[in-house]
Amino acid sequence: MTPRLSLMRRLATLARPVMTPLILSALCRILDQFAGIALLSVAAYGAATSATNPADASATITRTLTIMVVLALVKAVLRYLEQYTGHYVAFSALEHLRVWAFGRIWPQAPAMSTSSHTGDILSKVTRDIDRIEVFFAHTIAPVTAALVVPLSSLATLAVWASPTLALTALPFVLAVTWAVPFLGTRRGAKTADALLAARAQQAMHVTETVQGVRDIVDFGYEHPRLQQHAILDAPIVTHTSTMWRLVALRRGASQALMYVSLVTLAVVGLGLYGTGQLSLPEVAASLAAVFATYSAARGLEDVMTDLEKALASAQRLFHLTDAPPAVADPPVSETRELPAGPLAVSFNNVTFTYPPAPGRPSCAPALTGVTFEARPGTRTVIAGRSGAGKSTLAHLLLRVWDPNAGTIHLGGVNICHLPLATLRSTVALVSQNTHLFNVSIAENLRLANPDATLKELKTACGIACIDQDIEDFPAGYDTRVGEFGENISGGQRQRLALARALLSGARVLILDEHTSHLDEATAAQVRDSLRTAFPEVTLIEITHRLGDAAGADLVLHVDGGVLQETTATRLLTPLPLPVPLPLPVESGIVPTFERESGHNPTFVSR
Repeated sequence: MTPRLSLMRRLATLARPVMTPLILSALCRILDQFAGIALLSVAAYGAATSATNPADASATITRTLTIMVVLALVKAVLRYLEQYTGHYVAFSALEHLRVWAFGRIWPQAPAMSTSSHTGDILSKVTRDIDRIEVFFAHTIAPVTAALVVPLSSLATLAVWASPTLALTALPFVLAVTWAVPFLGTRRGAKTADALLAARAQQAMHVTETVQGVRDIVDFGYEHPRLQQHAILDAPIVTHTSTMWRLVALRRGASQALMYVSLVTLAVVGLGLYGTGQLSLPEVAASLAAVFATYSAARGLEDVMTDLEKALASAQRLFHLTDAPPAVADPPVSETRELPAGPLAVSFNNVTFTYPPAPGRPSCAPALTGVTFEARPGTRTVIAGRSGAGKSTLAHLLLRVWDPNAGTIHLGGVNICHLPLATLRSTVALVSQNTHLFNVSIAENLRLANPDATLKELKTACGIACIDQDIEDFPAGYDTRVGEFGENISGGQRQRLALARALLSGARVLILDEHTSHLDEATAAQVRDSLRTAFPEVTLIEITHRLGDAAGADLVLHVDGGVLQETTATRLLTPLPLPVPLPLPVESGIVPTFERESGHNPTFVSR
């Protein structure tokens, strides 16, 4: 079975819940096309009869018009039912497909979002699914009708008029039905794949442009960005032109075959009329029937281009949905429960390397042999430079990925034996890139606890030291934060994210650079408030500033994915910020500092 047939079979399988209306749609289309053939044949027969028998022309015309009106009404009803049931099938199948696709993608999150481009994912789950609608609404019924109607029509013609005429028309009809639509199929399939890939690249570019429009404008990068868009648009124009050339080729071939066949049938029919085997009205009705038959015969050719795009979209979508999730719930027999009360977090000789992904610079180990324990009711600080592997520790604790070696325990239980829902409701991460939705502050907070009361929201915000800021807003907790939280400051976004995490009731809090937008006084106030309100919660704070470790119970220094040192930090004091010596710019000498190691400033020539 070819890949295209496999895709169509899989899509047909997804349409099983709506198979009954789908069959009804195909049946209505077949009957509608039979009515269309009969309508044109009756008109031709009546006109020819009136011309050859003028004496009875009035009665013939009246009879012909009556039959045509009835057939037209029947055809209109059938056409409406076909369109109604076809689109009911299409939208119902698309709804089912969207739910099915989301259910397949959800287990891959959040690892998928770190290894794939957001614009490409959005393109697959929106535009590609929309393009698949062509398969459900405009493919199955036309293909069925193209198989049934032409052969049935020619069989009727052979019985009613002449087998000679039917056999003469047969090769032309078969060519238009099953040969012409497949002209350039291989090239069309490759072009459709390339076209969708190019559009995905363009969608990613547009998404990034919209998200970064402020920086683009601030740095005057509009024209280069537009030039990049034009470069990405060029292959789309090329591939679209190729698709339309294929459409023109098929349409031209089918039209040529149709008119050649009609001329041939006219010659054969007049010959049969000359020998007395057919009357002139029968010849006229036969030609009209064959002409109308081509409407059904071209059904597949009319949808072939859109079908190629639909199948290419389905292939892209299935490539996304068929990817195995990075992690999964444990088997029921291996599932364990967490103990009540405070929980310790322990890493035991953990080693991890990120899986290969487009755009990832290397596959060097992100963590190597990391071992430590964060005890309940303590504050552990994980310090190190950017890219040292600090955030990876948090992601492994939440099972975004599983370590390649070693184990991670929560409350003495291997996290691989915990259901993901249990683990992620017990451990809350406040990321430095926490997303806020374009809704009110209250709605953003209730993401962690939909049933939280206003009093509970205020309590959480008080602990996060954001309550007074919210009260100062004219709309208070009903204030909309804007897209990506742009209506509030960076520090307010971080404290709001912390308040949301507190509402989750988590027993372990991971704070990843959660004070990077705060001044030192506010950051210290947030830490003190948090420790006072939740003395039994296990706090793990990730930072690149060693000064943030003041007052911590444990400091872990990570460098290059290796735990360099473990320090009991009740005795640790933050290092003072080095003050650079004033140097003239033209000297070419700039100061560099090594805060984490405690060295004095050094000066290097650049």
